[in-house]
Amino acid sequence: MSGAGANIKSGPRRVLLAADSAQDSSQFAKALEQLGCQVYMSSPSKVEELEQLLDLLGPSVVVLTGSFDTDFLSVYRRIKTPPHRALLPVICTIGAGESKLALIQAGVDAVIAEPWEADEVKAAVGGILERAAIVDQHKEVDDLTGALTPSATNERVDYEVSRARRYRRQGCLSLVDLDNYDKVREGVGELAADAGMRRFSQIVRHELRETDMLGRLDGDRFAVIMPDTDLTGAVQAMRRVLAVIGCATVDVPGGQKVTLAASAGVGAFGSDGPEAILSRVSGAIDRAKAAGGGALFTA
Repeated sequence: MSGAGANIKSGPRRVLLAADSAQDSSQFAKALEQLGCQVYMSSPSKVEELEQLLDLLGPSVVVLTGSFDTDFLSVYRRIKTPPHRALLPVICTIGAGESKLALIQAGVDAVIAEPWEADEVKAAVGGILERAAIVDQHKEVDDLTGALTPSATNERVDYEVSRARRYRRQGCLSLVDLDNYDKVREGVGELAADAGMRRFSQIVRHELRETDMLGRLDGDRFAVIMPDTDLTGAVQAMRRVLAVIGCATVDVPGGQKVTLAASAGVGAFGSDGPEAILSRVSGAIDRAKAAGGGALFTA
């Protein structure tokens, strides 16, 4: 599926910068931001606090510059032990005169000794991000939500539309948006908004049939591909999904709760191509959101 409507806008890479203080890391953060990274600075004193941040944020890279209750090598091993963090790139900064050898042998992606230079930071992080971009091109599952990636979603829509035409089968496409994602992000923070998005994805995948597929498109917009489904069945399924989402809450940092809400557009494949179907269903969800959200319109 080509065309502007089918493509995701690539957001900035997230980097978790663990430092003793904001003052200690401000110059480091500036170098990262010049690479186009979205930098999150924190000062965890214990490895457990760092692990919680990693699982909540889901960064592309973690940079360790702060002091912990144990040495960097032990911290590194704790970070990499769970399977879901095994491929997370880690960069460590060490004091002048400290040995890099043990960290490098352990597999740390880059070790930067003080006094570090901005160009050294950019070279180390830039190389990691380039490798990550290559890997991302071949990924089929979105790290944050567990849904299909935009490219995998587009490919699947193309395939299912072609299959329905070839064998004269039915099929439907739904687009779903979180109504309050931007409001939560502005009011409580991006981490809270992303926690809501993860919960939203879990609900949708749980409520759908095994043959249905959930894919993430641009930002908080998702596609639900429903092969061998007529429009009546698709509408019923998506009404059930919206009802469950509307009753869900998400615990976010600070003891707050976020209530979810979503809108949907649904359309049958018909005789037109993938781009035209996407355009029709996009119009339907736009009308649902304009009606105040929490609604479902058909294309």
